[in-house]
Amino acid sequence: MTDLLSSISLKKRLQGGITEIILVTRSGNEAIENHFDAHYELRHRLEKKGKETILGTVKNIIPDHVTVTSVRQRDALGLGHAVHCAMYLLKNEPFSVLLPDVLVLDQESRDKNYSFAEMTDARNETGIGQVMVECVGGQIQMTDALHELVKLDGLNASETDAGIFDYGNKQGFLSANLAVDMRDPETKQPIKTLIQKSCW
Repeated sequence: MTDLLSSISLKKRLQGGITEIILVTRSGNEAIENHFDAHYELRHRLEKKGKETILGTVKNIIPDHVTVTSVRQRDALGLGHAVHCAMYLLKNEPFSVLLPDVLVLDQESRDKNYSFAEMTDARNETGIGQVMVECVGGQIQMTDALHELVKLDGLNASETDAGIFDYGNKQGFLSANLAVDMRDPETKQPIKTLIQKSCW
């Protein structure tokens, strides 16, 4: 992997027009905050060694027009609580909730993340909240907060055809990495060769 899955996931959301990112973290998650911060020492070393390709990935994690803020969630009281911890920064503006260990990998033929951009456009046009759902086994599950939103303002659900990978577990992590690397011309063939040679 030339890029962290979290960076790939974030880049796809930036294509949907996000200009402000609020990370909700807990103690021990400083690595996530640091990943999206400026790395002056690392940049200097890479420039000195002429590692331009790697330097480009380090420099371009967050575009200049995007701001990143971090908020602490003292106790793990669920996703709704995490959003509540960031409410004072949201200022009653529309927002998206992106899970840090879920990668939504859209169809390869699309220039940008169609699923997310489509939801952003729909929210801007209708003023109604949007939720991306993946239909698994004929069931679509919604949280209590989304049920409340339906009662108050309404909510539109869009079923996505994107690949969704929960990389918070071993199988999802491996699947997400393989899916991303099979799209990379540098890694696609070596992966195929390894699988063929190993007879798995």
